[in-house]
Amino acid sequence: MYENIDTSSTVEIEHDPVIMTGTVLGLVALTGVGVWPFLRESSIFLLIGGALWTLCCAFLTLRWVARLLVVRGPVLTVSPNGVHDTRFSSDVLPWGDVCDVTVRTSTTSGVPAKTVELVVDRAALSALKPVPFYLRTGFPSGSFTNTGWAATLPISAFGLKASFYDIRNLLFAFAEAHAKLDPTNISSRRLARQF
Repeated sequence: MYENIDTSSTVEIEHDPVIMTGTVLGLVALTGVGVWPFLRESSIFLLIGGALWTLCCAFLTLRWVARLLVVRGPVLTVSPNGVHDTRFSSDVLPWGDVCDVTVRTSTTSGVPAKTVELVVDRAALSALKPVPFYLRTGFPSGSFTNTGWAATLPISAFGLKASFYDIRNLLFAFAEAHAKLDPTNISSRRLARQF
């Protein structure tokens, strides 16, 4: 299925500046919405809600602005040595530590969002040096596999110059070529081919 992907080379994917700038502008607009109760005579509940809304949106806006200004070069690098996602860690996750590659669809606010997740041993994930919190956009979670509890590292396509399907196909191809995948755990790969 992934025969057209050269798994012996290195693939680097950068931020899409249009999407990143649009996200920052959208967050600035949402921050402005929280100021509205202060511009008119409002109840204390609207004022408190507006203040909390403004603080949350301002925090998110600053995180995205920091990400836009600080991160240069490739965001996601996939090579025969492993995966390097600068949104989570400054280290490379070797393919030898990847147990499986899965696809997760979650619905937030009624909008389905798809991510590719790398299932890794918890010890291998804890050995990675995470980036500072204000730059991090990926947070690991737990997952039950055939060998017990493992950690999953989500890889999202949001803000990148690649689609979800490009990243999914890329990670599946490299994982099949370089990772030591459990051959009994093929349900995730079957499921991913349906999307």
